[in-house]
Amino acid sequence: MDPNPDRGTSPVPSTTEQSSQLPFKPNSTSNLLDNAQPPAITPSPPCRPVEEAEEANLTPARQTFELRHATNISRPRSRTWRWPSWILHLPRLVPGWRSQVETEDNPRGGSNSPTACDEAHLPSTADWPEWRSSRLRFDLLLLQLISTMGIGGTILWLAQYSRVHDGFVRLGSPPAFISDNPDLMKAIWTQGWQYTTLPVSLMTLYRLSWDGVIAAIAERQPYVELMKVDGSPPEKTLLLDYRADWQVVAIYKAFKLGHWFLGLCMSMSIVLSLGVVPSIAFLFSTDAASHRYPVPFSYTSAIEYSAIRRPERRGPSSGTALEWAVVTSHGLLNAPSLPWTNGTSAYPTFSLKNDLPKPDSQEPIFITVDSTAYVVQPNCVTLQQDIDYKAVLVALPVPGISTVSLLIRGNDRNCSFQSDLLFNLRPLSKDFRPLAAKMYQTVGCQQTTNPKNKNGTRLTLALAKYTGDRDKGVHQVSNITVVSCRPEYWAVPGTLNVTMDTSYQNRTNEDKDNHNVPLATVAGFNGNWSRAVKHTDKDHIFIERLLLGEMAYDPALDIQVPTHSLARFAFELAILSDTNRRKDDDPPSPSALTRSLDNLLQRSYAAMAATMLTTPLPPATNDRDQIGYASISETRIVVQQGVAYFVISMLFIVAVLLSVIILHERHKPSALFEEPIGLFGVAAITQRSTHLKEEITRLTDDTRCRGRYREKALKDTKFMGTHWAFNSYKGYIRETSWGDG
Repeated sequence: MDPNPDRGTSPVPSTTEQSSQLPFKPNSTSNLLDNAQPPAITPSPPCRPVEEAEEANLTPARQTFELRHATNISRPRSRTWRWPSWILHLPRLVPGWRSQVETEDNPRGGSNSPTACDEAHLPSTADWPEWRSSRLRFDLLLLQLISTMGIGGTILWLAQYSRVHDGFVRLGSPPAFISDNPDLMKAIWTQGWQYTTLPVSLMTLYRLSWDGVIAAIAERQPYVELMKVDGSPPEKTLLLDYRADWQVVAIYKAFKLGHWFLGLCMSMSIVLSLGVVPSIAFLFSTDAASHRYPVPFSYTSAIEYSAIRRPERRGPSSGTALEWAVVTSHGLLNAPSLPWTNGTSAYPTFSLKNDLPKPDSQEPIFITVDSTAYVVQPNCVTLQQDIDYKAVLVALPVPGISTVSLLIRGNDRNCSFQSDLLFNLRPLSKDFRPLAAKMYQTVGCQQTTNPKNKNGTRLTLALAKYTGDRDKGVHQVSNITVVSCRPEYWAVPGTLNVTMDTSYQNRTNEDKDNHNVPLATVAGFNGNWSRAVKHTDKDHIFIERLLLGEMAYDPALDIQVPTHSLARFAFELAILSDTNRRKDDDPPSPSALTRSLDNLLQRSYAAMAATMLTTPLPPATNDRDQIGYASISETRIVVQQGVAYFVISMLFIVAVLLSVIILHERHKPSALFEEPIGLFGVAAITQRSTHLKEEITRLTDDTRCRGRYREKALKDTKFMGTHWAFNSYKGYIRETSWGDG
């Protein structure tokens, strides 16, 4: 069946008649383009559309209008002047030029519409440039691909940097006009408006650009189907318009019709709208983090054991150190540790050279330096009676005084010791106290594996309860407990974390010049025991003697007096920590007494080292500064890792889809030789398609179906069973089963 049947034409005026009706004689377009002389050439009759050919009468003005548009070249004012050929070819260099050109089949140019003339005069459309949406331009698509990769790469870098550095930027303090207004402070600064609005806005703009690209692909999809050799059914061509459906319906229709790539692209549009854009609002949040700043510092003192033998010692005494150790043990009175100690270790003091940045909150500033911890390991154990020691009760024949003595002899880890406990059976100041506790020091014990090193000591605590009859002279003791300690003194290198006193920020220049050391609280210490050095000199003997030299004479105590303060405090701390003690006059358990003595020795030594063993360093030794790090509490903007990697993965998929669009999808040929905007654009594409016009006429002849013609077409078996394709040579849409005509 011929797609352009010859329906007959009205008589066409001859060239002579047309020329007589014009104010000048028309020149041939072919002669002008070939730069030939303008002799009078009898032109072929111009082809006119079928609808115009059916008109019976044409007015002279109408004939002049048609003739000028048939040649598409304005007539020169003079018959002897000619246009240069290079000027006539200039419009061909303009993109989108669709002038009526001379072809082999139509050497005179003229109308490009199917007419009642012979089909040999139809121009070929193979050289016509295809209309492409500006949204599918290569440069714009490449720009969007670069933007996609840039956004994803930036988020990835921020996520990695934020994870390593606890955020990527410091929030800082709000401006004065915000901080002075509580409403603005809550709405803008507290809620994070300043770092959530910008990402959401940028991602929204990005989504709009992506939707524009997908809309352009969906717009040309029916015309791509028309360019297939065998054509496509009406549901993929003539009746398909993705823009008219809801996006979810359009996605379903795309997958149903086999447009998998388009369906995936439209699905990503929904993911960007409902997933990525809302999630990007939670990409950034604030968190309190500690930022490290390098700070120079110098030590202002050193801990030396020999300082205990100085003839003149100023500052706290051993009794003060012992009392401080007691109040910091077991959380009594919630007393803090001494400055430059953590309770059980002491550290040399240092001073910073420069001021520190002001923190965002009231939290203290943490300083991290390389330091040395001075610590004692008491190594206290409970000895077993008749295995590690022997105890004998002896009555002392002292005139006027009724006393008994408990003699203790034993051996602790290859070191022999002896001690005794005195019980005053007739005290004058208070009722009889059956409990007695005392401390003893034993020197000359082997301290190391070298048998010649006899600088080791033993500190022994003996505790017993008198249970005899004083009136009858029947003496007996029970609950004998002997705790022996083997102290070891160590210098352990490691990393020290301290918090400076708040007054450090307000130091005067005089304080800095005099190297006045601020108070510091130890926050933690990470020691390297593999590099620890054990102190083996005799100086520690004097430290222990100072601790044992403190005596307790208070008659209100629950134990026999006088006694050593170290024994008294160990007994009292054991009473407080012993939960198995039933009666008030019962002694504490051996395990509780051992723990109390061990803890008390550590804290007492740390307090003495920080106060009595500290030797100031002269300024001359501080020329070479060391480098530490200050950890200042800051409010920093951090990246939520889960949200970041979700957004990055979605952007990666979009980048892959954009690459496919650039390399493949946009190069698919389509039947779009006119912009399909409005009724005029669609009519311009289909105006030569006689087959399509006949089908539309057949389907719309029944006026009762007005408003439902598309539904009627979808139900028409004959129409839906056809395939439609675009004849790029003849420029019209045809039914493929009818042939090319």
